[in-house]
Amino acid sequence: MHTADLNLQFESSEIARIIHASLQPELSKKIPQTKITVTLSENILRISIKAKTTPVLRAAINSYSRWIQTALNVQEI
Repeated sequence: MHTADLNLQFESSEIARIIHASLQPELSKKIPQTKITVTLSENILRISIKAKTTPVLRAAINSYSRWIQTALNVQEI
């Protein structure tokens, strides 16, 4: 198993909570060959991704990065 642990610190716990909530629909959709957990602690969002192969890990990281960036862009509006 290949693993990536992302620890994202936001300006406030409110922004972190919004991003965490925005990822919930994606967590209900299973990405094949992966196990993903997302936890929230104050203003820190932790994402743990485990994948069977490096390309699958990279794809999952890219997907979550794009979803987070999209949520941040929408939150700014």
